[in-house]
Amino acid sequence: MLLFIAALPKTNAFKPNKKGNLEIPKLIRRGLERGLMVKAISLHYNPKSSTARPDNPNLIIELDDS
Repeated sequence: MLLFIAALPKTNAFKPNKKGNLEIPKLIRRGLERGLMVKAISLHYNPKSSTARPDNPNLIIELDDS
């Protein structure tokens, strides 16, 4: 399993940063095709109380590997 965590409130989707590495979206798609479970969730961290709470346990994963 590959899990991406977005630590920002009200996030609706996860999309790899192609500027960081153009191969990442391709590798994620290849993993999906071979049965890898890929999931993205969002959490909100409150530094005052040192707590994290889930915002969205099922973010959309956008892969633009063209």
